[in-house]
Amino acid sequence: MTCLSGAIRPIVDGQKVRWRRLVASASFATVMIVGMSAAGIGGVSPAQAQAPSSVGNLFEPDYSNLLGDAAARLQPVVNHARTSQAAGNCPNIANFKIETSASLDTDYVKALFEGRRETLSKELRRLGLQDSQFVIERGGTGNSAQMSYGPRDLEKPTLHTSSTPRIGTKVKAGDRITVTMVARDNVNSWQTGIQTIQLKAESEGNLLVPNAQSYPARPRDCNRPPEERRHVVVYTVPANPPPVVRLRAIAEDFANQHDTDIAEFPTGELAGRFEWRHIIHGAGGGETVAVADFSLDSDGQGNLTGRMTGQIPQRTWNVPGCPTRFVGPGSFQAKLVGSYTPGSNTFSAQVTESQNTGPRAVDCGGTTRNMPFYEVHQTPIFRDAFRDLRAAADGSWRSSGERSGSMGGGSYTTRYSLTLRRTQN
Repeated sequence: MTCLSGAIRPIVDGQKVRWRRLVASASFATVMIVGMSAAGIGGVSPAQAQAPSSVGNLFEPDYSNLLGDAAARLQPVVNHARTSQAAGNCPNIANFKIETSASLDTDYVKALFEGRRETLSKELRRLGLQDSQFVIERGGTGNSAQMSYGPRDLEKPTLHTSSTPRIGTKVKAGDRITVTMVARDNVNSWQTGIQTIQLKAESEGNLLVPNAQSYPARPRDCNRPPEERRHVVVYTVPANPPPVVRLRAIAEDFANQHDTDIAEFPTGELAGRFEWRHIIHGAGGGETVAVADFSLDSDGQGNLTGRMTGQIPQRTWNVPGCPTRFVGPGSFQAKLVGSYTPGSNTFSAQVTESQNTGPRAVDCGGTTRNMPFYEVHQTPIFRDAFRDLRAAADGSWRSSGERSGSMGGGSYTTRYSLTLRRTQN
């Protein structure tokens, strides 16, 4: 493990483990309870916010271990969180913010923070708090940990969707898909309510489907029954549909937490996904991650034709002396031809008429250009993936594998997977 300002090494001392930076060590972490105004946090009045003003230092220097008297000083904090209430009959939440050092970007700081968070969590539970009654987060740069009281929405809403036609049904251009989204915000310690429900066409670049619904904030009351919002959106399959129409339903609350459901509607008799990760080792190499949707139709005589579209969402390029910065995904599309033998459930497919656009990157000179990438979908690896398909328990066919070899004076490794399903009519 390394650090910007020095090496990090674990030091074991009896039952205690600390992460010590060789150049500079962290100082004490102090927990202080921040005073509140008349408005308070989340509407807490001064009368409701009576609590110790400070509990002093909690942790030993450089350690995640608590000081010996930490429990005695934390007990009043626990008692207050268990018994006090904020506006709307809602219990207060103990909000801790732990700060550890002057830098938040090193492995040293991350390890120290995670250790202190785990230690403090265990102690708060032992003293009587439930997980829903406290939050521990990373603070800013410094060496203390502040604490405040206030209601917190700790749970995301739940979303359930249904559609007509049902998920997995084959669709064509002009078909209408009616999506019913039901979002629920269950009142626990503090729920803020449903803010928006929307539907996005993920297969069309996350295009927002018209008629998203927004809701006003509700009065905060923890005695209120669970809130349920129901919204219906109609999506029309475009004139030139993708191989698989993928819709994402999203419900978000006023705490910016969200739940999602994804539904897929193929446009062929067979549909699937091909994914690969291609790594070129050594200087001048890099790594490409790609994912593609495809669909296939049969002519009834064992011949398959179809289409494939995909993206290169990640591409690194290790150019010696000229580092590059990834700024945009690449894309590719192609026609597919192949065959299917029903009796033996054997498949074959290969790419024809492929069109590829490389990911975009900014080079060391500030020029934006397309990056080259290994077009695995045009190699024998793609054909091997179809040839090696095996039936899975869920009714799909799947294959995966790895290929290694030499290329351009270096070596490479390609890992891939393919899933194929028969669609519903």
